[in-house]
Amino acid sequence: PRPVFSPHGTSLFLPWNRASLASVEQALQEFEPGVTLPVWDWTQLREIPEAFATPTVQGRDNPLCSAAIDPMALAQAEESEPRATTRAPGTAEGASLPTSEDLAGAAAFGDFVSFSRAIDSLSGIVHVWVGGDMATVGLAAYDPLFWAHRAMVDRIWAAWQARHPSAEVPGDIANTVLPPFPMSVEDVLEIDELGYAYSPAADQAETRLLETGAASDLPATEDRLGFQAYAAALAEMIACPGTKPP
Repeated sequence: PRPVFSPHGTSLFLPWNRASLASVEQALQEFEPGVTLPVWDWTQLREIPEAFATPTVQGRDNPLCSAAIDPMALAQAEESEPRATTRAPGTAEGASLPTSEDLAGAAAFGDFVSFSRAIDSLSGIVHVWVGGDMATVGLAAYDPLFWAHRAMVDRIWAAWQARHPSAEVPGDIANTVLPPFPMSVEDVLEIDELGYAYSPAADQAETRLLETGAASDLPATEDRLGFQAYAAALAEMIACPGTKPP
């Protein structure tokens, strides 16, 4: 329940997300030492993963499909009747899951703040696409799918960190604590120090998250876009004595 929720729109979004994932996984491991959070790679699997979509398993309700919402959170959402989470995938007007190309565009940013904003935006698009409670800030985390989606977000950050080892978080947030978790931004910058890793490694993933055609804006020595003929024609027209303004 609020006031605890993911700090969207700030540079704390990715660190807070990582602190929450590490804390939840550690809590799960108190019940089952070998369990790990799964990753929903929505650039490849363009639907709700089967493990989260199947209503029943072996004749029992599937707890990954729907889960009870905390009564205090329901009250904050101005609901009084107890209920479990719901979804409405793909029904929001104009909503579609982000693509590998969308992800590559976000990953092309070399500074943390720009990258964080781009990933925050893509994450929000996934929430809207899933619909139901995932599209509501105060209720989203009660859907078990939230954690598989947010693990994907963290995996993307880990891949970006491997690609940009010298990129740093803003100095003014490095020591910021991430309530309710007993960690600061500086504490969550390295996933190996938190005791987990991604398989395959985040920067070796099949989706090739960080491959992009982006280049610098310096003058090119190779015409990769095939515009040389157009440039030559325009140059001749501009240089022609018969060309008059406008």
